[in-house]
Amino acid sequence: MATRCGTARNIGKVRVRLLRLADIDSDWLAGLLDGAGFEDFQLLSCEAVGHGTTADVVRLHLVSQVSGQPHSLIAKLPRLQHVEDPVAASIYGYGREAQSYRFFGEEPPCRIPLCYAAADEAGGHALILEDMAEDCSPGDQIAGCGVKEADAVVRELAGLHARYRRSGEIEALDWPNRRWRNATRSLSLFANGATAIRERYAESLGEAPLGVIDAVVPLISDWSAVVSFEPTLIHADPRVDNIIFEQRSEGIRACLIDLQSISVGDGAYDLAYFLTGSLDPEARASCERTLVAWHATQMRKVEPSFSDDKAWLRYRQCAISGLAGTVGAAGLLPGGEHVNALLIALLRRNCAAIIALDGLVGARSRIEEHRLQ
Repeated sequence: MATRCGTARNIGKVRVRLLRLADIDSDWLAGLLDGAGFEDFQLLSCEAVGHGTTADVVRLHLVSQVSGQPHSLIAKLPRLQHVEDPVAASIYGYGREAQSYRFFGEEPPCRIPLCYAAADEAGGHALILEDMAEDCSPGDQIAGCGVKEADAVVRELAGLHARYRRSGEIEALDWPNRRWRNATRSLSLFANGATAIRERYAESLGEAPLGVIDAVVPLISDWSAVVSFEPTLIHADPRVDNIIFEQRSEGIRACLIDLQSISVGDGAYDLAYFLTGSLDPEARASCERTLVAWHATQMRKVEPSFSDDKAWLRYRQCAISGLAGTVGAAGLLPGGEHVNALLIALLRRNCAAIIALDGLVGARSRIEEHRLQ
């Protein structure tokens, strides 16, 4: 019976790196899955899935006579143009994602795909994951999501945040991002992205969102340099494109995918990032106070003093988190119909939320609170 990846296995001698996606074959897959409980299988075919912007995601169709063995798997691989680029590998976090799956092991604190192999050796990066096609639907960033889906996502984020708040486990980890160490790069990425947005999308967005982006530029470096107030592990890129929704008899459950950005930070960063980017303004306004308060109840299980008022303050202080990610991405991603539609949808939602939440004032208060500590 196949089992999830619980500990790092020695796969350094396996041919991990590919020169072409067409090089995926049964021998390559068998080498990665050695020791994961897969037996007597053959790879029938491969098909690309999704609209990944930094990685190639491929569905692998298998044939096997072994009872209970999956008939399809998902392979996630670095974009081929990034394979030989150590800077791109660092920015896009291929090794970080492999480390995350191995760290979470057999009992993750939130729903993530089963991982059968996680390679981040010198020979390349690769993930072999469970295929969640059955009774599941991927999130759609352009369409956004509704309140029921948002509730399901916040429940999983709360599980992750509560598990590692005050746990002591994360202090020694060197692989998660720590945003405050890269504040200078954050300013560069945001400034470059802001320029790209004005060049590409000024007419589509209008003056109000562009004004918000301009107002964030002088804040982003100091805001990014703030050391987390309530540090825990956060997903750091929980937009709805990085969610798969499972239809269960008891209701919707969210599965978090794309762990490339896993960071040490405040749980409020994830909440604001998700809610300000994945829900249209009306839906967000109808549920955000309830969801932030519910998240706070989960945090109080490990931090009794974490009040609803503090949770709401942290949420407003992180209201620019989604915009920071969107604008930074705009400077890195090539144009194209899908990318353009995705970025415009995110920018409209991000900026509307910052205006509604007075997020610029929130960001300044976060900077000032940090200075006074």
